[in-house]
Amino acid sequence: MPELGLLRGVITLVTLVTFIGICWWAYRPENRARFEEDGLLAFGDEEPRPTDDGAHCDTEHNTAHSTEHDTKQKAEENQA
Repeated sequence: MPELGLLRGVITLVTLVTFIGICWWAYRPENRARFEEDGLLAFGDEEPRPTDDGAHCDTEHNTAHSTEHDTKQKAEENQA
């Protein structure tokens, strides 16, 4: 069964080389700016995300939107 030990050694070596390659790629100085920019993507949204029922999470925004919608609807009714 020496072939099994050789196979395990080769798999271990390939795994170690792959791990070192990924670490080298992730920590290269050329990638630092891109990774920092990508890390801030989650904070780039200015508008609140809608919930399942279509309402906004931000109650002030939702109230202002509702008031604006009501005003437009009343103006359309007055024109008709």
